[in-house]
Amino acid sequence: MLYAHLDFLDAQKQPIRAKMVKAGKKRKGYPYLLSVPGIGEISAAMLLGFVVTPDRFRTKRQFWSYGGLAVNKRSSADWIGGPRGLERRYREQTLGLNRKRHPQLKSVFKNAALTAIRGKAFETFYQKELDKGRSQALARVIVARKLAAVTLRVWKESAAFDPGFIAG
Repeated sequence: MLYAHLDFLDAQKQPIRAKMVKAGKKRKGYPYLLSVPGIGEISAAMLLGFVVTPDRFRTKRQFWSYGGLAVNKRSSADWIGGPRGLERRYREQTLGLNRKRHPQLKSVFKNAALTAIRGKAFETFYQKELDKGRSQALARVIVARKLAAVTLRVWKESAAFDPGFIAG
């Protein structure tokens, strides 16, 4: 019975995706989102469904936080005992990405980053991050954050993607 259910759900995948893309094409920002490298028809439709409007976010950092791409830097051990009593620790500790997030939106940007680093626009950006000594996983997260920032900018300005957006 389980395999019968799985076969039924697998058969429903294509029609549902087609409906999702059809609904996305009706929205104003759809063609602008498609111009961003790594964002395809399904990803653009998902973005339109999850985010609804880019005006909800004043800054890219708010968008990163909503999408689960913001870096968490909280710490409860900022003071240590020293020779003159308590001293402030100046070592910055990162605790990874925030846990309060929209998991599907995070996967959209991480998968889009994997696609985008194979293209010309983000390949050099990714390579620069690797040259700085960052691991591949961290460099991909940085590309995903840049991709989210560029996507928000393209969507807000209702403009097609320009490779100059990566540097700015």
